[in-house]
Amino acid sequence: MSLTLRQEETARRESVPFARFQYVTLTATAADTDIDVPHDLNPTNPEEVRWIVVGTEGTASATVGGWDGPIAAVSSGSIYRDASASRKAWQPGYIWLRAMHPGTFRLLLFLEAS
Repeated sequence: MSLTLRQEETARRESVPFARFQYVTLTATAADTDIDVPHDLNPTNPEEVRWIVVGTEGTASATVGGWDGPIAAVSSGSIYRDASASRKAWQPGYIWLRAMHPGTFRLLLFLEAS
């Protein structure tokens, strides 16, 4: 590999914000209850798993108007982790999240790149 290609590859790796990532679907049948979220990220420290809500179904927290009709808006705070002292400890292959309201959420789970 030439020096230029190696530099480009190094720059590309350093620009990616995720060390590992996986998409999962979470379905909440009730608000504010633990939901098992299995994953294959294999983290060294399970507490380092992060998530981003990338899609929703039937989970609108507010409806706003669009130019061609109403669209649903969901706050990024719709999915959260229990912060109480009695919460379930996350495991290498499972985390437990909660939803502020019932619905189906598409999540991007990831480990941050170092």
